[in-house]
Amino acid sequence: MELSDNEKIDHFGVYLEIERSHKLSFTLEVPRHYSGVSKVAIEIKQKATGCEVIFTQSEIDVTKTEESWKKMFNNLKVLLEK
Repeated sequence: MELSDNEKIDHFGVYLEIERSHKLSFTLEVPRHYSGVSKVAIEIKQKATGCEVIFTQSEIDVTKTEESWKKMFNNLKVLLEK
């Protein structure tokens, strides 16, 4: 559940694949923001200096979620650079 403007927003899903430290996939349903169930996949690949994160969301119109994901990843970047 996410809190946005003091409003609770339900999130539902099921983990599909967990490969510790390099792969995670799950279903994601957020009825308030979009209809249907999406699939999210995250891969983390080690690089010589750091890592690369490959993120995909499918099975819905991702234009409805793209800005929110960008904001979350930018927030993560700020935290990691501290």
